[in-house]
Amino acid sequence: MKFPHLFLIGESGSGKSNTLEKVVLPIFSRSKVTASSQITAFTLMKESCSSNIFPQAFDEFKPSKLDKVRLNALYNHFRDSYDCHEGIRGRADQSTVTYDLLAPIAVSGEESADEASIRERAVELLFSKRDINNPECKANFESLTANKRLLNLLGRSLLDTALDTTVAEVEKWFDEGKEHFNSGLPTRVHDNLCCLYAGICLLGKLCRTLGTGWVDAFPYDNEECAKHIEYAAREYLLDGGLNNKSIVEQSFEVMSRMRLKHGVDYVFENNNQYLFINIYAIYDRYTRYRKDCAIVGEVLPYHQFMKQLEHSEFFVAKNRQKKFGGKNRKVWVVDYSKLSGRCDVGGFAEYEEDDVS
Repeated sequence: MKFPHLFLIGESGSGKSNTLEKVVLPIFSRSKVTASSQITAFTLMKESCSSNIFPQAFDEFKPSKLDKVRLNALYNHFRDSYDCHEGIRGRADQSTVTYDLLAPIAVSGEESADEASIRERAVELLFSKRDINNPECKANFESLTANKRLLNLLGRSLLDTALDTTVAEVEKWFDEGKEHFNSGLPTRVHDNLCCLYAGICLLGKLCRTLGTGWVDAFPYDNEECAKHIEYAAREYLLDGGLNNKSIVEQSFEVMSRMRLKHGVDYVFENNNQYLFINIYAIYDRYTRYRKDCAIVGEVLPYHQFMKQLEHSEFFVAKNRQKKFGGKNRKVWVVDYSKLSGRCDVGGFAEYEEDDVS
């Protein structure tokens, strides 16, 4: 069982940093928050191995503003920590030191991670100014932040309850969670949601220990909580679908916004079912377009892109000769109906209609 990271994402002034500092961390009787721009690979590993209870808290997480070295260090740490890998550092005497990366991770920032593999290892809370301007939400938040001692006691009570919980109980809760979430979700995301459900069950056990019913303490039952958890995962992590977009799909989304010329760069066949695209001629323009428009995200080398495209679900054929624009061109064929069902590539069809008119 692997435990997801917590990401608090939202616009400036939406309350995410205050939530991290005044609600989340007090539950663990902690207050330390680290600026994402100040970390190094060593400090990440050193702090992570110090406890498996107290979370590492990072603020001001902005992938588009962080330098590449620090961003890569954070991303590698997020992956290694989730996957329970060891951190390794070398010494001057050629010996090595290993660090068990055990600490939970909580991240606050205005941008979510731009890599799908990182998003799949996290659960995300979305913040907005609209929410904090709601009088009821604002009053509840102020009540929480004004009762730091109660948050400390809640954390201690949850720890005592967890120490009194057997592995069999946790496995039972985890398996119960599988019945509440769509099995079509990516395995990693599905398991993360089951972990959240197990956490809800732990909170329910605490309520029973205190002689309080769940419905007396919370307005939603387990079923309703699971419903909202899955909705948040699909909307915030998976763009409203059941899968994260692959790099190839993200690349086609960008290409569809480049105003490629129909009849020169691509054509349709069979009533827009198949897209014939001259990738060889446009790929360099595509990489330049991303750079000029400051589009963040991973860019594959040409040959690696072609290799991944060939093994995608919407691939039909490669290096097919097709005459359009008065010339024979070597094109790749993709199933446009499948591709458009997985990502937003409507720009291809829109420009085709404009050219025809």
